[in-house]
Amino acid sequence: MEKRPSTMNRSRTFETLSGGFSKGDYDAVIKGAEKALRSNEKDGCVKAMLAAAYIRSGKFVEGVAAAEEALRDSGIPAALQNDLKYIKAYGLYGSHQYDEALKSVEELRKQKFQSEYLTHLEAQTLGRSAKNEEASALYRGMLDVTGKRGFGAWLSQRTVTEDVVQKSEVLTNLTFNLASSGKDSSEVAKLQADDPDSQTSEVLFNLACAMISAGDLDQAEQTLNEAYKKGSKILEAEGASEGDANDELAGILVQLAYVQQLKGQNDAASNSYEKLLSQKISDVAVAAVASNNLAVLKWDAPGRNALGLAKRLKSTTVPGLEYKLTKPQLQIMGCNRAIVNLEMSRLDVVSSEIEALKTLATDSDNLTLIQSSQLSKSKKFDEAEEVLKTIQNPSVRKAAIAQVKLVHGDFEGAANSIAELRSSPSAIATSMTLYEAAGMAEKASLLVKGVAKEWAQSGRKELAVSSLRELAEMFHRNNMDSEAVEALRDVLVLSPDDEAAVANIVIASSNMDYETAENYASRLPALQGMQEMDAIELEALPVPRRGVDMDKRRVRIDAGNEETAPKTKKKKRKNKKPQTLNPNGPDPERWIAKHMRSGARKKKKRADAVSRGSQGAGLAATEAASERMTHAAERAGKNVVSSGPTAASRPKGTTKTKKKKHRR
Repeated sequence: MEKRPSTMNRSRTFETLSGGFSKGDYDAVIKGAEKALRSNEKDGCVKAMLAAAYIRSGKFVEGVAAAEEALRDSGIPAALQNDLKYIKAYGLYGSHQYDEALKSVEELRKQKFQSEYLTHLEAQTLGRSAKNEEASALYRGMLDVTGKRGFGAWLSQRTVTEDVVQKSEVLTNLTFNLASSGKDSSEVAKLQADDPDSQTSEVLFNLACAMISAGDLDQAEQTLNEAYKKGSKILEAEGASEGDANDELAGILVQLAYVQQLKGQNDAASNSYEKLLSQKISDVAVAAVASNNLAVLKWDAPGRNALGLAKRLKSTTVPGLEYKLTKPQLQIMGCNRAIVNLEMSRLDVVSSEIEALKTLATDSDNLTLIQSSQLSKSKKFDEAEEVLKTIQNPSVRKAAIAQVKLVHGDFEGAANSIAELRSSPSAIATSMTLYEAAGMAEKASLLVKGVAKEWAQSGRKELAVSSLRELAEMFHRNNMDSEAVEALRDVLVLSPDDEAAVANIVIASSNMDYETAENYASRLPALQGMQEMDAIELEALPVPRRGVDMDKRRVRIDAGNEETAPKTKKKKRKNKKPQTLNPNGPDPERWIAKHMRSGARKKKKRADAVSRGSQGAGLAATEAASERMTHAAERAGKNVVSSGPTAASRPKGTTKTKKKKHRR
């Protein structure tokens, strides 16, 4: 027989779990509920509290599973079943299963269950599903009607005395929907003036975003500053440091930088973004928006670094951003990443970005343009043109097709594509230039004359005259003087008093028809002072030898101050001579060999001057021998000249050296 838990134990369990909810200790509630269910698996109230604790702790998937398991229990009371269905719907919303959440809400509506919390949840789900109009309608109804106390006491951190959703929460969500849709700018001003006490920092921030969408940048900047002041006061009262306050209010600071960017203050906006990113923003969504906006500013700046921009845009790929940012924001970031990778020719990365963008918006012109650019980079020009044909906007489609043809080198095809935009003066001017580059001046003439006629008939006379002038200039550049004169005559038909056109006709016709040039020249007004000039004297003047540059250097001397005029200094130029120049003149013996010239020295025979034999080794013996020879000569009556050692009388122990041979 099954053992039932005592009533005292059950009430103690409920008291413990309720205490965990009131303290916000949801992990303790989960542990307590699981422990209680192990002893009694069929306690529907404990299962409902477990599901609610999962939801409050952010474990939405587990909360949905616990609610579904509790709903399968047949012993759950009918009142508790509605609570579980609401918990399930909230868990589906929290896990980003918006379609399933709306089905659960609709199921509760069919049971005629009315609750302001249910309406609030439905409006939030519709807003996340990009159904902003339906969500805004529900929020407006909640602002006018006070609902009754609903259920979900475990889901809200409110006291028992609060019986409605707070007005500030409804205003926050309503202004968020207005900012996302970019409409109802008149309602923004009404909400801003109504009940200032309920306008929290979040409400003011969303109001500012709605003002930005409506184009009221000055008022948006003022509202953002007010939101920052309110937020700073609250955080200061809570004891937060300046760094923590800036991190908490980083979204407002990024939006202020975005307003500066829209106003054209690019340097100030760039500095603001870089300062915020250097502080390591904890909110990944705010950091992604700041990095994306800064990358856009750097892209437009000169000397952009595509690799650096690609690294900066990595923060826009952080997991979880798809749940914090809207689809338009995610689409813009994806397009920017694809464009940067196209710049670096990373076509495989571009392909993956295109596939990801298709899940966000399948009918986006930007996505189609990126896809055609990728095909064009891959030299698949025909496929790129086929992709561009799916664009609904005719101006974008024809201009993009012309760009592809131009990259391919088809100037005529590009001109034909742009020429279809006949209402755009810039398109007609571009088409005329392309026809000229293709060597088809006749086609350009037909196009411009036809368009000028249409513009003149529709009251756009100035545009017609300007286009015909450009056509005449094109003919003049290509030495087509007769066609230039014809185009200028069309200008005179529309503007008879156009003296510039008459002067240009004189210039063009002077090369082919002198009488026509004279005829039109007579229609020009005389220049001032021309009556005093004689054409014959002007023709007799000598041709000036100095150029324009020399005239600038000339010193002007007044007639009465010639003596005081500054004297020009003449620069002495050095007489440069070649380094090999002989100042004494050429040598008359330069043709004779050097050893035969009179100044040549003969080589000395140094071998004959070298003394042979001993170099002083037997000096004492030599002197003794010399004395003996002198005494002997005296006795014999002969005179003997004293000399040094010779080859006949060498010192004892020396040998005769062989004389070396020398080349002459």
